[in-house]
Amino acid sequence: MNKLPEASAYFKKFLEGYGSVEKISDYAIYGLGIIDIKSGKLREAVERAGILEVRNPELAQNLYIKVAEDFADRKDFVNAFVILQKSAKTGNRYIEHLRKKIAITAYNTGNYQYAFLMFKDINQPQFLLYAGYSLLKLNRPVEAKKYFENAYITADEAETKEKALKHLADLYFQLRQFRDYLNTVKRLKKYDPEHASNLLGWYFFTKKEYKKAYLSFKDPYMKAVSAFNGNMLKETYYLIKDKKDRKFKFLLAYLYLKKEQLDRARKILKELSKGDDKIAQESGYLYAYSYFSQQEYEKAAESFRQYAQKYPDTKLGRQAVLRMADSYYNSGNTEKARAIYRQFIQRYSNSPEAIDAAYQLTILEMKSSEGDVAKQINSFLQKYPNYPFVNLLKLQLADYYLEKKEYQKAEDIYRKIANSDIKESDYALYKLGYLYYTKGDTDRAISTLKDYLKKFPRGKYTINSKTLLCKNISGKRRLRQCYKKLLKQLPDSDEKTDLNWPSYTTKEERPAEGKRVF
Repeated sequence: MNKLPEASAYFKKFLEGYGSVEKISDYAIYGLGIIDIKSGKLREAVERAGILEVRNPELAQNLYIKVAEDFADRKDFVNAFVILQKSAKTGNRYIEHLRKKIAITAYNTGNYQYAFLMFKDINQPQFLLYAGYSLLKLNRPVEAKKYFENAYITADEAETKEKALKHLADLYFQLRQFRDYLNTVKRLKKYDPEHASNLLGWYFFTKKEYKKAYLSFKDPYMKAVSAFNGNMLKETYYLIKDKKDRKFKFLLAYLYLKKEQLDRARKILKELSKGDDKIAQESGYLYAYSYFSQQEYEKAAESFRQYAQKYPDTKLGRQAVLRMADSYYNSGNTEKARAIYRQFIQRYSNSPEAIDAAYQLTILEMKSSEGDVAKQINSFLQKYPNYPFVNLLKLQLADYYLEKKEYQKAEDIYRKIANSDIKESDYALYKLGYLYYTKGDTDRAISTLKDYLKKFPRGKYTINSKTLLCKNISGKRRLRQCYKKLLKQLPDSDEKTDLNWPSYTTKEERPAEGKRVF
């Protein structure tokens, strides 16, 4: 009846009148321990359990378990774990129950390896799930998959089967095992049709089949994102136009930017940027970037400056500093851009953003300096060999060597990049053929250019390569026939009637060096 003071008085009166010698006194001590737990006096309850250990191990063990459960209810899993282990040493009656309790408590204390070793030996579907959870925490997804599969197969309860399937779907997706993923989604449809549809949507979204993702998603936000990415702008607008949630408004701003309705986009972004959450940070950055993308570089520089002041030392804040420098660079204020790049490199030495700044500074100095361009590039390559754009710099170095007629140095770089399976291989192989053509090594030029056409039949420099092959043909008639055949391969456009064969100077053949467009 939860009348604890009265119950306590009767137990104490019994012990005073009859002492603690009689066996029945064990229950009075146990009763007082239960009252201690209900009253929040866990230390006193543990002391009473200690008294019972030699008198009645089963009651002691039971009392320890109840104390541990109270600790667990309070999220104090460390003390719960200690008390459960103490209980396990007291007797054998509750040993199976204790194994489960100890394993769960070990998991909740973060001792995942210990928990897994206990869970895996409890051959019940629910605990196979728990073993899978532990392995996920230990970053062992492949092993976890096996336990979730066994939990699904052995479980009778629909709830357990559903949980196992959901975790299996996540794992198959993570491991890119899409055939198993789709089979799992199909099974899950029986238990949670909406969740299964969303999982199917994620499959199509990952495959960039955005229209199918749009049809599959039940989640309104991802449905809208899929429509946006699939260029279904009317459908996107219909899904988000009346939504008040910040992430929907952020997507609406993106929609307006895509439709070049900049005033509407900036109005939303300015409103969203007043918060303190992630969307506020992203909105403020995108607001500044909207000026940058429209080549309004003075406004962009000022907006990025304000953003960097508001969010100093954050990832986007650091990027804003770089984009501010890019804005000055694109507007022609190269000295200010150079100063910002240098300050940034000094402040954030060896960070990814600092290396990006060093790259831009190298490009800038290459264009404006009369010094040793090769030395500047080689200095960067030596300091940052793993920079994402390092191959572009290598190609620019090779182009520089070619311009200076240092053919062997240029050839070594072109050949190394051409033999690598990377995006820049296309340009490098073509330039290798061009190098041989420039040197007058006709046989190697023809052989290399034919290799290019075989490897990149629809490459960016296919027409250029065929043009060079024509140039290596002797005889005016054969040359005219070659050009005529090549002319037919060009796409239909006005350019066909005004075709002028370029002189193929090194400058004309370099990768485009436009303005910064990140």
